[in-house]
Amino acid sequence: MPGNFYISSDSFRDITYPLEMEGFSFDYSYKINHLSFGDKADFATIKKNFPNTDIQNPLDGITV
Repeated sequence: MPGNFYISSDSFRDITYPLEMEGFSFDYSYKINHLSFGDKADFATIKKNFPNTDIQNPLDGITV
């Protein structure tokens, strides 16, 4: 199912913004070691039925 997935710190903005105004800084970097949805059997079925779409875990190893 197509869709969007967001990772955000906005829910803590009411806490972090006043601290940033006082001179504190925050490190918002992150690394995704592995992210997947579904079972491995599902991936095998998708790969079999759609051989040209082999991107299973495109976010693995991303550092931002």
